[in-house]
Amino acid sequence: MTGAPSLGIDFGTSNTVAVLRRGDGPPETLLFDGSPLLVSAVFADPSGQLLTGRDAAHAARSRPDRFEPNPKRRIDDGTVLLGDAELPVTQLIAAVLARVLAEATRVAGRPPATVTLTHPVSWASRRLGVLTRAAGMAGIAEPRLMPEPVAAAYSFLALPEVGVEPGQSVVVYDLGGGTFDATVVRRTADGFEPTATEGISDLGGLDIDAAVFGYLGAALGPRGAEHWHRLEWPQDAADRRAARLLWDDVRTAKEVLSRASSATVHVPLLNDDLPLGREQLERLARPLLDRTVTTTRNALREAGVPPGEVAGLFLVGGSSRIPLVSTLLFQRLGVAPTVVENPELVVATGTLAAPPPASAPPSAAPAPPGSPDPTPPDDPPPPTPTAPPPPAGAERTPGRAARWQPWQIAAAFVAVLAVIVAVVVGRTLLNGTGNPDDQGSDAAGNGRKEPVATNPVCGRRLAWEGPLTGPSGAFGLNSYRGATLAVTEYNRRHPACTVTLKKADTQGDAPTANNLAAGLVADSAIVGVVGPALSTETQATGGVLNSAGLPFITPTAPSPGLAQNGWRAFHRLVGDDDATALAAASYFDKVLDIKRVFVVNDGSDYGSQQARAVAAALGEDGTAGIKTITPGTTDYTDLAQRIISSGAAAIFFGGYYDDAGRLRKGLSQAQIGAPLVTGDGAKDTEFLKYAGPYAEGTVTLCACAPPERVDPAFGTAFRAEFGAAPGPYAAEAYDAANVFLAAIGNGNGSRPEVMDFVDDYDEDGLTGSLGFDDDGNAKNPTVWAYRFTTTSIIPDRAIK
Repeated sequence: MTGAPSLGIDFGTSNTVAVLRRGDGPPETLLFDGSPLLVSAVFADPSGQLLTGRDAAHAARSRPDRFEPNPKRRIDDGTVLLGDAELPVTQLIAAVLARVLAEATRVAGRPPATVTLTHPVSWASRRLGVLTRAAGMAGIAEPRLMPEPVAAAYSFLALPEVGVEPGQSVVVYDLGGGTFDATVVRRTADGFEPTATEGISDLGGLDIDAAVFGYLGAALGPRGAEHWHRLEWPQDAADRRAARLLWDDVRTAKEVLSRASSATVHVPLLNDDLPLGREQLERLARPLLDRTVTTTRNALREAGVPPGEVAGLFLVGGSSRIPLVSTLLFQRLGVAPTVVENPELVVATGTLAAPPPASAPPSAAPAPPGSPDPTPPDDPPPPTPTAPPPPAGAERTPGRAARWQPWQIAAAFVAVLAVIVAVVVGRTLLNGTGNPDDQGSDAAGNGRKEPVATNPVCGRRLAWEGPLTGPSGAFGLNSYRGATLAVTEYNRRHPACTVTLKKADTQGDAPTANNLAAGLVADSAIVGVVGPALSTETQATGGVLNSAGLPFITPTAPSPGLAQNGWRAFHRLVGDDDATALAAASYFDKVLDIKRVFVVNDGSDYGSQQARAVAAALGEDGTAGIKTITPGTTDYTDLAQRIISSGAAAIFFGGYYDDAGRLRKGLSQAQIGAPLVTGDGAKDTEFLKYAGPYAEGTVTLCACAPPERVDPAFGTAFRAEFGAAPGPYAAEAYDAANVFLAAIGNGNGSRPEVMDFVDDYDEDGLTGSLGFDDDGNAKNPTVWAYRFTTTSIIPDRAIK
């Protein structure tokens, strides 16, 4: 072998792959920790060292606050807080690239002479500048930059059965760990040129893993509820270690099912093995994969390439090896995909299959301060309406858009006008208003009322903001899934004019929520926000969203003060804590026929505010006493005596499930069997653990509607999409998203137009009548009473 070594690096969201060629020898895949996949994670050791790969993942089990699993997703953030250290994103990326460079140098015996770095095709100058600076910090002085789909196309072109002539187009279907991209690439005389790309920033193999994870939890049922909660939301090192093992086993089972018809998943803590069949995996993955196929079709439409004229459909990314991917693509597009044994290696291998550049490798210069980057944070650019292909004979200048002659422009205008007239007339003949598909049920045909779209605007986005990780992650996940289902159903009805949903995980932290809100505001394609989920987040971010004129509908935040900020952009779908307090007073009076209530709270801001509101709703005559307890209290002897002396016939508790459970148990043991009613902070099955056998009959009030009561079809669709039953606030978030989707579907494409539409909205949704008063509060809020049994929470009645 002669010549200097060359290195190609595919820096990925979840994993990084590198291929080395020594001289004129064959490409060699570098191994890291015995695997060709280097986990793209970084851990900031307290000593100041940055660990990468499996070392980083292992260290994160004990200190997750110092761990960043996906530095690529943080490329727009500037800095990342790991533990007590605020580190530049370039430093995190550089740590991963330096690990690759060191291994390549060790294998080759000397540093590589040329290094090619791949990147998403949608990345513009700012992001490429960050990547280039990180490479320089890692010791890579002048990297050659190559779009990932171009590298993939070169890799497939090297296969003996693949032939692509100049002028022909291929499609690169890239399903990675965290994202999906479909890119149409045209062969030119000099190489390959991307002509259209569509992507989904929050869909990848990890989402399929999550669907399997949820399915396994549902399969265990009540017998494993306690252990499963620890696996789903680990609290200590042992739980985190067990959860990591379970997620690893889920991923392994998914990979096994690409080759076999069945696999087993070991569930730690329970020490149980659960079967998983390919049929079950495909049922869970299908809704997600359907979205990728629709996105691929949209990319072809944008490029103006009919599926029948595609010279190749190339599958890239580890998750593309799922057999259902090829099946769906062939069924929907009529094109047989080209599959290789290791699709995760394709992009890196392609960097070495590409011809060397004619001149010095191009290095992306950092963007000047303040210069705009057309690529919005984290997401691919929004889809734009497809322009008609130029007429035959249209003059084209290489590297520039087609130059049309005046007669061609006139002809194209007449043709487009004819199409519009035909569509309008056709719709009128069908139903007098529009496409009948826009008026009926969702994809499942369940008869639920869906947003009517008579003139949908293309290329718009919604955002969801709230906690998906951290202590409130489970709370936020229900809401996020509800909004996701609404967008998914809308897109199924409008495959040519879809809406994307951007998620912003606040981790339950108000400053983080505020920073994320600034990013949402900067993305001009976002015309509505579902959220924020928590009251503290809403208070922190509402001013930012309002100043930008970006309307938001929170499906959950109950703090009454939020409506007093004067934010026109603020809308709340559920009743606030004052509405819950009025419902509590009504429940005591009209349902229990009790006139004197003792009010207790746990001293938290939430519990104290709720207790004050309930006492005010009961009035002086109805409030027998107020007491603040110390969190963690187990001895309620003194409180029991005060309740007896007050003459109260019932107790209201404002606070969270743990102290609510201890209170119910302590009072029962003190021979006080008076009814206990709580706010929604106690609406959690964890209450049962603290209350024990005394839980029976306790009532908790929540502005959230029970999904099983609002519409059985909603629960069916939700389970089909996520492999789990809808939880609290899933239906409310579904309704909130559908308000925005109705706005977009009726031709409202700007933030002011959507704001006006939401302000005037007055329709029925899943959870009741949807509409907002001048302060943004729900006009007709409904609070639900739920009753605890010794094993579950069941809906009791609605309270207006």
